[in-house]
Amino acid sequence: EREAKRKRPSPEEIEAGREAKRLKHLEDEKKKIEARIVTESKKTRESLNALKQAEEEYRALLQSNPSLGSLSTRPSPMMDYSNDPNDEPVHLDTMLRFIYKGRAGEIPLPSTRKVVLVEELLDSSHFKELPEGTDNEKADEMRERRGYHVSNFGVSQGWTPNGSTNNASNKQSTKEDSHAIVTAIRDLFGGKQCKFDEESLRYFAAFTSQAYGASDEAVEMIIAGWTKALFHQVGLDDISARDIANGLPSKSLLARLEVRLAADCLATRLMEIIDDGATFFALVTDHGKRAGMEHFVKLLCWFGKDKNGNETIKYHCIDVDTSNHTGRDCARAIERSLAIFTGQDGFEVTCITGDAGGGAAVQHLLPHLQRLGAVAIDCSKINCNLHALNKCLESSLQDVLGKQGIGRRTPFQLLFVFNQLWKRLKEEAGDKYLDEIFALTMNELATNDVWKDEAEKKFPQAFRELMDKFAELESEEDDDGIDGLVSLLTERPKNLQDPVFSRWQTILKLTKTVTEHWVVIYFVAVAVKQDTTSGSYLWQLSCA
Repeated sequence: EREAKRKRPSPEEIEAGREAKRLKHLEDEKKKIEARIVTESKKTRESLNALKQAEEEYRALLQSNPSLGSLSTRPSPMMDYSNDPNDEPVHLDTMLRFIYKGRAGEIPLPSTRKVVLVEELLDSSHFKELPEGTDNEKADEMRERRGYHVSNFGVSQGWTPNGSTNNASNKQSTKEDSHAIVTAIRDLFGGKQCKFDEESLRYFAAFTSQAYGASDEAVEMIIAGWTKALFHQVGLDDISARDIANGLPSKSLLARLEVRLAADCLATRLMEIIDDGATFFALVTDHGKRAGMEHFVKLLCWFGKDKNGNETIKYHCIDVDTSNHTGRDCARAIERSLAIFTGQDGFEVTCITGDAGGGAAVQHLLPHLQRLGAVAIDCSKINCNLHALNKCLESSLQDVLGKQGIGRRTPFQLLFVFNQLWKRLKEEAGDKYLDEIFALTMNELATNDVWKDEAEKKFPQAFRELMDKFAELESEEDDDGIDGLVSLLTERPKNLQDPVFSRWQTILKLTKTVTEHWVVIYFVAVAVKQDTTSGSYLWQLSCA
């Protein structure tokens, strides 16, 4: 009895035991609710109401029993929500972004958060601020009617209002720049007169001045045609021909622009001479004829510095006129050009160079210039060294192979005769006729045994090289072989110039042409001789 009384719990112990049982019951209830939340989280969206109810019961339980912990005491983070229990765990974002009736909003979503109530979601503090002037009923109606589609941006996706697209910032910037350029072009050709600025008009003047011999009307039409072609190519067909005509400079403006450009160039060069401190100059002259028009070129040279401060020789073409070939008239033309360019104050030409032959040879020109006072009294002359360099090639070739001239049977006379024959056929019958003769001759060489035998006897090396080319191209099975064979049979030599030793490149180019096509040239000459009247110029060229 005494032992039983000694082990009997006190009232305090009894009360503590009851409290422990109650807490254990509450803990069991807590675990059951947590299990329900996890279970409901794995179900489909139709179970959201049950999930919400469980969340509310959980909140009520924690609020009525503080001993279980605060509201922050939550189940383990929801890392595996999915409709399919076999899916991989999905980690929730830290921010839930949403669209509700056209309004964009976001709400923090920690990993411990399992339920977001609609009331929380629609709290005004979670919505982004609306643009100015759009917070009204009419705008609300428009936003609510707007539909949305999914847009992809790299590996990301998002909802985008219908009628708009997502663009990368750099691509959007490029589009905006392109739009600005197209708008500027349309504005430029959207008026009744030319809107180009001064800098752009200088470009017109600089490049249209290269249309040598073309009329102002022709230059005007060339610019308009090129502009129309450009607009058509880039899809600006809404700019009409009348818009182009109104927007481009007229022929009278183009003429004025050339004068203004010449004045700008003159002023720029004079300022450059002043900055260089140049007072002594050399003059280079050359007289020639191009497209049937006389050209007298005057080039002024001086010592100065380039843009990097390095010492250098500078030059400027004063002008080009149509002076005749006499030394006196050319000297007067130079005097006039120098006076216009410099005024001849603090300016002295101490050296002159040019050709020693032809029009206005330097040895004849200098005395006239000295008498006119256009150059220094002790001005020196230097013969053109470019022709001196050409003489090295000319003298060596002529000493070994002979000179060029009528009645001479030398390689250089052969070059001249061939080029004259080629040019005469082209002048009398045209390019098409010359193309046909060349193609027919090549075909006969490839198929006519009599011609082959004659070629083999007269020039076996050249003929074998030609036949080797045929065989090599015919053996190729791809398109390159076919194209090469067609080219060999049909494409004649073009863009040939008379062989002149003072223009040494003409000698070398024509030499290469004759050696490569000698077999065909020979039979063309034979055909022309048989087809033309005896004694005619073509007949004589063929016989030579």
